[in-house]
Parts: sequence; C-alpha cells; structure tokens
Amino acid sequence: MIVAFQVRSLLERPKVNDQARGTCMPVLRYKKIGDRPFTATGAGWPEDRFDMEQPEPHTLRALDVCNQLIHYYWMQTITEGKAFASMLVFSDYQRHKWAYQIRIEDLLKLFGVFSEESSAITSVAFE
Repeated sequence: MIVAFQVRSLLERPKVNDQARGTCMPVLRYKKIGDRPFTATGAGWPEDRFDMEQPEPHTLRALDVCNQLIHYYWMQTITEGKAFASMLVFSDYQRHKWAYQIRIEDLLKLFGVFSEESSAITSVAFE
C-alpha cells in the first residue's frame, strides 16, 4: 500500500517520464452482476456479486492500479499452493462495476518501473 501511495504521488507530479507514466499492467476483471450492492457488512461474498466464472482480460494504467489499492473497499489474497500469487481488489468507487484480480508478479514489475533511474525526469528545458 505504501508503494502505491509513493507511485501515485510521482504520477500526480512531473516526477516521472512519459514512458513510466504510460506503464500499464494486465489484470483480470470480473463484472458486477445483479442490482444488490456489495457491502462488507452485508450478506454475501464477491463471488455472490461478481461474475467470477467469466473473467475478462483487461489492462489498467499505473494510476488506476494505485487507486484500486489505496481506496480498496475489498482486498482478498489468492494463493497457489503456499504462494501468495494474486489478489482480488475493488475500490469503493468500482465496487458497483468491476472487481480486479492482480497478479503479484505483475504488480512487482509495475512498481519496479518506478524504481529505475531511467524513469525519473532529471532535466528541465525552458522555451
């Protein structure tokens, strides 16, 4: 979560170059089904409110990934064997539309882009 705040802070200011700013990552998204809202205190689980049988491949921009993690309404870990492989997350805003499955390997690659020196803007030109 802290890294998501840091990356979003870089994206909201002219601190990274356009290549880093345009970084996206693959996710699976699940469409909200039915009219009943998902609430953490209400009856049901994500699989009761989202079409978990038909995931759609999708791409999220770095800023959108950060906002999903920062403003999450629901976050659930998904393991493969004993490994923490991915997470299901949706923000308060998106909980009536989509849930996103984010692979941890892809998330680390995304955050890694912003740790490279080549992502930084290191000079300014005045015209």
